[in-house]
Amino acid sequence: MSVVFRNLVLVGLCAAFQGCALTEGLIRSALAKGATQDGLQTGVWTYWYENGNKKAQGEYDGDRQIGPWTYWHPNGALEWQGTFAENRLHGPSTFFFDTGRPRARGEYRDGFEEGLWRFWDSEGNVATEGDFFAGRAGLRWTYFAEDGRIRAEGYRHRGEKVGIWQFWDDDQTLYERAYPVPEGLEVVNEAWDGGGVRREGLVENGKKIGRWLTYHRNGQRRAIGNFVDGLASGKWFFYSPRGELLAKGELLFGRPSGRWDFRVGSGFERATGTALPPPPSHRGSFSSDEWSESTPLEKVALTWVAEASTGVDGVVDQTPTAGVAGPPQGLELATDLVPIIPLRRQPWTVSEQASMDYLVTRYRDGEAAAKPPPGSRYGKRAKAVSVDAPPSKGDLALSVPLMNKPLPHTRFYNELGQPVDLDDLKGEKFVVLVVLRGFAREICVYCVTQTEALAQSVEAFGELDSEIFVVYPGEGNRLEAFLKAFEAQTEIFGEIPIGTLYDPDLALVTKMNIEDELAIPSTFILDRDGIVRYAYVGTSIEDRPPAKDLLEAIEAMVPAER
Repeated sequence: MSVVFRNLVLVGLCAAFQGCALTEGLIRSALAKGATQDGLQTGVWTYWYENGNKKAQGEYDGDRQIGPWTYWHPNGALEWQGTFAENRLHGPSTFFFDTGRPRARGEYRDGFEEGLWRFWDSEGNVATEGDFFAGRAGLRWTYFAEDGRIRAEGYRHRGEKVGIWQFWDDDQTLYERAYPVPEGLEVVNEAWDGGGVRREGLVENGKKIGRWLTYHRNGQRRAIGNFVDGLASGKWFFYSPRGELLAKGELLFGRPSGRWDFRVGSGFERATGTALPPPPSHRGSFSSDEWSESTPLEKVALTWVAEASTGVDGVVDQTPTAGVAGPPQGLELATDLVPIIPLRRQPWTVSEQASMDYLVTRYRDGEAAAKPPPGSRYGKRAKAVSVDAPPSKGDLALSVPLMNKPLPHTRFYNELGQPVDLDDLKGEKFVVLVVLRGFAREICVYCVTQTEALAQSVEAFGELDSEIFVVYPGEGNRLEAFLKAFEAQTEIFGEIPIGTLYDPDLALVTKMNIEDELAIPSTFILDRDGIVRYAYVGTSIEDRPPAKDLLEAIEAMVPAER
């Protein structure tokens, strides 16, 4: 283990917790306070900055964050309030600037942004609002000027702009830009007869896909839900004209399924979806607000599903308006990126700290050289796919198709937020590309220790004319959060002497078919022509090849060049 790593982690962090080898009891220090049971953190934990201000507070259950948590800025101002379920962000969340003003507000579902999010500038003005689906921006997005006027508006599909976007400058001059629309995709925006949006969503090859919204006449959302292959499926939510949640439930291929909840007074009454009738036949017109307020909620919700499911009208014309110029560069650039959500990682747990030495050794020298700590929960490592040594274990179905081909995507961002293209190294070096689990809101202990193991082997890789890169896949709007997490990682390890890259919107892992919520940990060695000659796709989050195996694989490739 490197001197920097040993000093900063095993001495500094363990001392902060008055001995991270403790397996149970109460841990108190100047930086943290909480209890452990069987080596895992439990109950309420509180963390402080070195200046004495609170940093974070919330509850653990077996090292997993649960329930409400609060984070603070170093100056004592609120930074974030939200909730966790099974260690994933779940439910409403609000982020704040260090001045106390709100920065972003919306909801998470199973760890990803979901539904309408609103963003403010540092002066307290609403800057942007739009929808997320499983962490990716979609449907209509609106950008505002400081005085509240609309500055730009258009649609996104899987994070990317699609179709006609409109822009307005300070003089309210209209500009337009047409962005590529995937083949077969259409944007639907229907209006009420008196004006205002009634229903909107996307159609692919004539069938509704993804999230669809219907609205009350006053502009409030009425029904929100998903379509799969033209049929209502997944979770649906239903709201009153005042924005109050009336009902929620699941549909499967157009019929109620799973659990449903209907508002009764200040609470909800549960129902079984299979006991509910199918949505009624559409009457030809959308129901009124007056009708919905005097009708049983079960009938209201299913009627609104029927309205959302009916044949589409109002397909948005994607023909640019004649005589309207494209927007000035600055106006367009301001809308290119989805607004940043400044997620913050959880503090290292006691058990993670106790396991770091073992994991670094394992990912550097191999499992036979590593002695796990007592009661280790870490599993066994499988073997790799290699040209010279076909494996007896490992995920062959995912690994083999990636061999003897160039990477399908080579552009990333480095730890400074600057673009990097691996094609620039063609003809010069071997490239070891390590795709880590990914970045949702933190860098996991496996990724951290694997990175340190590679860093400790960097001289050996350099002697074989090889350059190492670790890649963190994540959503495009989480680059700032990744850079903050990386900064925290370098505070532990010191400067990391290998390339660290961010793969926004999971561009690489999607094209390589190694996506699984984020990414399946995978390792590739590219020859000097940029061709994959070694592939290892892990079978679990901890299944990663040691640096020793990678060095041996490169050594076997070097004679083949001569």
